[in-house]
Amino acid sequence: MKQASGRFQAFIVHFFISIGLLAPLLAVMCYFWFPGALFKAAGGLQGVKILVPVYLVLGPLITFFIFNNAKPRNELLRDVCVVGVLQGVALIAGMVVIYSVKPMLVVHVFDTVYVLTRGNLESSGISLDELDKFSGNYPKFVSVSLSTNPYDFVLEHTKNMLSGNVPFEYRYDLYENLPRDLSYFTAKLGGDELCLNVDIESGYDSGRACLNIVEKKLTHFER
Repeated sequence: MKQASGRFQAFIVHFFISIGLLAPLLAVMCYFWFPGALFKAAGGLQGVKILVPVYLVLGPLITFFIFNNAKPRNELLRDVCVVGVLQGVALIAGMVVIYSVKPMLVVHVFDTVYVLTRGNLESSGISLDELDKFSGNYPKFVSVSLSTNPYDFVLEHTKNMLSGNVPFEYRYDLYENLPRDLSYFTAKLGGDELCLNVDIESGYDSGRACLNIVEKKLTHFER
């Protein structure tokens, strides 16, 4: 009975220490790596769903099974340190993977915003150094300079595809800063400069969201 109580106490202590270490990292993810609607739309939530169960459950659970009050103190300390190191390695590896897929660029093309990662940019030949000229922190928000008339846009889009050019969201030569005059879009798509209703597409999900032109952020993601 005493042994079971000791194991349970070790599990609880390890669990809350893990929460204390993980909480600030999740805050960084939510507010800086995947701000606003990007957390759900661009892979942040998916990463957390994998990272949290592994980190919060596996480490404390191993501690629960290996903890034994009958062991010498130095042996018990060694076991706990080994578990902590393994858990730390898993956490670092998970955060590195999540960081590698965090959004670096949000491209507004007519009625849609495309969320691009570092890998997307590198595969299309766009370096992060080239994005430094655009205002704001990462992820950068840019627009593609195209016609605001839907018929003309369809013609431009068709011509671009038939010419074998890369999709507009990868046309660095057409990028320009937000904000700009989007009054046409607010009238046609609904909303205002604080919430322009747009489609959103990323490598992880797609749906609808509000594009805040003033603050350069996406909110209210819905599939």
